[in-house]
Amino acid sequence: MLKHKAILLLIFLSTILAVVPVNRVHAATSVVCVFDVEPPETVDAGEVYSFRVMVRNLGPENATGVVLEYRPPLNTAIVRSNPFTEVGTKNDPEDPALCPIGDLTVWQSSNFTFTVKVDEDVLPGTLLDNDIRVYHSGIESDPMHSHSHIFTYVVHGRVADLRLRLVGKPDGRVKTGENLTYTAIVENLGPSNATHVVAQMRLISSGDFTLLNIESTKGTHGYVSDSLPGIGEFVKIVSFAAFDLIPGEVAYCVVRLKADTVQDINNLASVHWDYIDPDVESNYAETMHEVVAPSLVGGVLIPPDGALIPLLLVMGAATVVYEVVRRKRRHT
Repeated sequence: MLKHKAILLLIFLSTILAVVPVNRVHAATSVVCVFDVEPPETVDAGEVYSFRVMVRNLGPENATGVVLEYRPPLNTAIVRSNPFTEVGTKNDPEDPALCPIGDLTVWQSSNFTFTVKVDEDVLPGTLLDNDIRVYHSGIESDPMHSHSHIFTYVVHGRVADLRLRLVGKPDGRVKTGENLTYTAIVENLGPSNATHVVAQMRLISSGDFTLLNIESTKGTHGYVSDSLPGIGEFVKIVSFAAFDLIPGEVAYCVVRLKADTVQDINNLASVHWDYIDPDVESNYAETMHEVVAPSLVGGVLIPPDGALIPLLLVMGAATVVYEVVRRKRRHT
């Protein structure tokens, strides 16, 4: 009995479903980004470039609530759009430029033009990614056509200008056994960051010396290598590990040594980074020091500092005694 009732109920339900119409949900249309005028393949730092985006509904049905979204590349800013749109915040991928289009019938299109300015401090070789996508209130039937990346290559840019100054203390001449301090001052004059900056001192001497200390304000250490010297030369190369400098930043690289023998020490300093510096001559500096020992000048021994005055007093007294004795002998 129950089995017969269940069968009758199934027949009744199938009859009802056959009579009552069912609302079917159709997949939404495909909206494709077509670049009518593409961005230029190359651009220079500080320049402006423009491009037009055409958004078209490829069907088969109308699309509603269509919005074009443009994320400008890093190190750029949107300076103009046509039609006017709410421009997103510069360099903020979470705040793109949103361009409401509204509804598009099948094969209907809408055009937008963007003008973008590249920052002046963008380095040459930078690849600018123009990220464009479109979406609507329905389900996109072909997501690949609704998202595009168009790249623009930065050819020429204003790169950082590094300036190197070399200071040696004491100045000019030192005595054997005294310490000598060299300071290489590296400054980034801008406009861009300088990456992987390497400072180097090539110490060429005619005698031996002892390296006491190597340090840098950038927190990087230095290392020493011996170069193939010429005849009668001692050569040591002090290199500082790579560091970065933002515009206006200064790094101090210091080498301290002790001159062991009488000699001449020539310090050839240099600095370089990832790009060719616009003023290469300012990347080199040189200083020369003469290491001397106490020497005879006019038959008189020149003593260390601090002992000259007592020596002069003794020499003066000896001269007086000599004159007295000489005059007495002369009169006798």
